Amino acid sequence: MIRIGIAVMLSLMIGLGNCLLAHAQEGGGSTNGQPDGGWVGSAADADLEHAYDLMAEDGREREVIAICERLLPTLQDGDDASSTVDCLFLLGEAHYYLNEWAKAAGYMQRAWDLGNANFADEMSSYPLKVIGECQFEQGQHEQALATFRQRVAVLRAQDDAFDLPGALFDVGSTLINLEREEEAIGILTEALSANDDRAAVLKDDPAHATDEARAGTVVDHAEITYHLAIANFHLERYDVARTFLEQAYTFFSSIQESGFYDVSDRLVSVLDDLVLVNEELGDTLAAGRYQRERDALNQ
Repeated sequence: MIRIGIAVMLSLMIGLGNCLLAHAQEGGGSTNGQPDGGWVGSAADADLEHAYDLMAEDGREREVIAICERLLPTLQDGDDASSTVDCLFLLGEAHYYLNEWAKAAGYMQRAWDLGNANFADEMSSYPLKVIGECQFEQGQHEQALATFRQRVAVLRAQDDAFDLPGALFDVGSTLINLEREEEAIGILTEALSANDDRAAVLKDDPAHATDEARAGTVVDHAEITYHLAIANFHLERYDVARTFLEQAYTFFSSIQESGFYDVSDRLVSVLDDLVLVNEELGDTLAAGRYQRERDALNQ
């Protein structure tokens, strides 16, 4: 059996918080999920704030690591749990962007443990996402699945409608990689519903319903739909897979035309798979049409 979409990705969900740690805390300097009370004013906190600024720039990860490695002993000695968690966050994030998976997971685990020990109700679930992705990248797929499931449980307890769809997506896509497609379909279907709920929340909240945020929910809808197609294709449910692929293609096309995100590579992947699934179904006319569209995009 031909298997489409083998390289199932965990980080494609654009609109659901796959960004820097500041996304975990609206409008403030602290990114570990605590209420932002402002910086204490010490030299260490000033340096930590500078590290945050550097993290927002491309290619500055090594500088961030150097600052945070120097600051960490001082923050720990000062018994400042909030700033220590932020420092560990930054170390984990910087190593993550450098593809240094083991180090990234280690620092994020320390941030998660310390944050939960001191302010569990206000701790962001973001470290669990990074830990899971690092485990996945190291081939530790069962461990990654357990971590992603843990994050889903945390978000349910927090009643977090914003991040839950992405967390469910991570569980579903990992299940596909583990060839547990039936389970994946159930989780991804739930992720699709959760993303619709998130879109409804944005609709009722004009202050946060920016064009970019709305576009993000459409990309996420397309990505979840695409993975539902992958799971069904693996189960040889070709008619169902084709339906989901056609839906994903429509959503990705609308986003590409809107100009908010460049999803041209994803469109090519979906078109590749539409060619395959139509060939499996014996629809040579459709396969040829999608192949021509794919070739035009590749020019």
